[in-house]
Amino acid sequence: MHASPAELAPLCDRLATGLDAGIDIRRLLRSEADRATGRRRDVCERLAKAVAAGEPLEEAVAAEGAYFPRMLVELVRVGERTGRQPAVLKRLARHYEHQLSAARTFRGKIAWPLLQLVAAIGVCALLIAIGGMISDPRTGRGIDLLGLGLSGTSGVFIFLGAIAVLTTMAGLGWRWLRSQPGSIEALLARASRLPVVGEALQKLALERIAWSLAMLLDTDLDMRHVARLSLAAAGNQRYGRHIEPVANDLGRGMPLSTALAHTGEFPGDFLDTLVVAEEGGRLVESLGKLTARYQEEAERAISTLSMALAGLVWLAIVAIIVALIFRVFGFYTGVLEDALQGI
Repeated sequence: MHASPAELAPLCDRLATGLDAGIDIRRLLRSEADRATGRRRDVCERLAKAVAAGEPLEEAVAAEGAYFPRMLVELVRVGERTGRQPAVLKRLARHYEHQLSAARTFRGKIAWPLLQLVAAIGVCALLIAIGGMISDPRTGRGIDLLGLGLSGTSGVFIFLGAIAVLTTMAGLGWRWLRSQPGSIEALLARASRLPVVGEALQKLALERIAWSLAMLLDTDLDMRHVARLSLAAAGNQRYGRHIEPVANDLGRGMPLSTALAHTGEFPGDFLDTLVVAEEGGRLVESLGKLTARYQEEAERAISTLSMALAGLVWLAIVAIIVALIFRVFGFYTGVLEDALQGI
């Protein structure tokens, strides 16, 4: 599993700052190993030993396999060969900080619907408990207000236990998905075709592609490498599956805008910006502006998604209330009918 952006952002930033100040890379890596814990400590120790033994940093980083993302490996190689390692590492630090910022924005937007969902579960548990306090004169047992066959304290424990089991299973399933290479990207590709949710995921992916293109085009990587890394940075198979076709088109001399247009996945405004930027020779600057625009659009799309989720939760609550009214009405009607039959 890759190191997370939360680990990579401060690591790249400290290495960049240290190298820029003239501190030896071996000393910096040893310092990182001393302050790190767990797997990151082991990785930093191996890097420190490899570099101390005379191995180039790019080879030591590549030898760690999947721990470091491909973009980091490629840019460290560029930094080593061009003598611009501090600048490259600083750029990587900004890249991972940008990812962290986007993730925080997303979590902040969906927090309210999740809180509403928790509140709805609490309301259901309360109704189950109240049902146990009302005795059905026909059976002598509590009333099943929700139609789940549950009432009273034991019903509350069964209901909350079932929720806990489902939540645990979902969490374990998510962890398993994350451990399978390409599984999250494939899931996001399918989800990006859905209404409302899909628009938010598309905007997020396009913003990451634009950001990565702007960052990588300002390095010494050739255009095919830039395209491969940028499409992979989307974290979405909808775009990632076009990596090699786009690289092949670029290898045949096609402009980036044309190669991306051949995928059929990029919107017109994205491609139009690239065409104008290529003709004017201001690709990096234009992509920076495009990134800012897509970042705003992604935030709006996430807000829309958040409101849709909140609406679904409220619809569920309304459905529960309506069902509750009918069940209580049916209960009292049944009691009255039984009473009238006894007269």
